[in-house]
Amino acid sequence: MKRKLLLSIILLFSFGFLHSQDTLPNMNFENWTSYGLGAYQEPSGGVWATANSVVLMAMPVTTERTTDAVSGTYAAKMTTKQATITTPPMLITGTLCTGVFNSAATSNNMKFGKPFTGRPLRFTGYYKYYNNAGDSCDIYATLTKWTGTTREVVGKATLRSHDSVLTYTKFNLLFVYNSGDIPDSITVVFASSAAGDVMKGHVGSTLYIDNTNLDYTNGINELTKPSVKVKCFPIPAKTAVNFVLEKNIINGSIKIFNELGSEIKMINIINKEFSISVKDLSKGKYFYQIIEKNSILNSGYFLVN
Repeated sequence: MKRKLLLSIILLFSFGFLHSQDTLPNMNFENWTSYGLGAYQEPSGGVWATANSVVLMAMPVTTERTTDAVSGTYAAKMTTKQATITTPPMLITGTLCTGVFNSAATSNNMKFGKPFTGRPLRFTGYYKYYNNAGDSCDIYATLTKWTGTTREVVGKATLRSHDSVLTYTKFNLLFVYNSGDIPDSITVVFASSAAGDVMKGHVGSTLYIDNTNLDYTNGINELTKPSVKVKCFPIPAKTAVNFVLEKNIINGSIKIFNELGSEIKMINIINKEFSISVKDLSKGKYFYQIIEKNSILNSGYFLVN
């Protein structure tokens, strides 16, 4: 009887632990914790990290809370700055991510990722961005799994933009899955300079983030292991992109989305081989979903040049 009770408690705890790993705490960035006797703040929740602890070494704070929010009281603000105490001056990108930052490490100060077992359909939220001198910001979520020898990407939702966006704009990024595996980790990154990890960017570039979410439903069945193989070419495409499915599907359609996740085309699929004109699309990255009877059979992306 005691063994059965103990097993029940273990199973209940395990289920609760796994279930809690399909989302992240404080994704609206309302709650912040002060460190270093108030020298800097970071989002609360135990999963979010910044490089702000370098302020204790006379470096600038690059991630902070701001009252310029979509709703609620606070949002997150990342700004690319310069540390003038170093020779030559060092560029420090405003970065907010899931992980742990160790300012005492001599290299690879940021350890990305936190335990996570969900398979969301979309990564959503609101952002503003001021790019100084043509800089670019990064917004992405990557799901990975340790195979025993390597860490493989299960799925990813990404936005890299060099456009200044002066009012809060919603991003609605599709996760593109490489397999039907369950991930064990998630890395979410918001950076005011996309190439900041190699010390490239421009001082003053500023990214605002608020009300983010991992979305599992939108009226379409959650993406599982791709059930139909798809060839998509050429990449990049100039006038048209071609699709070849391994088999015909019934009541099928293809949806095309831009980088912000907005649906821009929906075309019924009649044959397993078809083409879509991209003459009306601007240069950039586009995502697609192959859908049959309200279920996603496969997804991916193509480039227009």
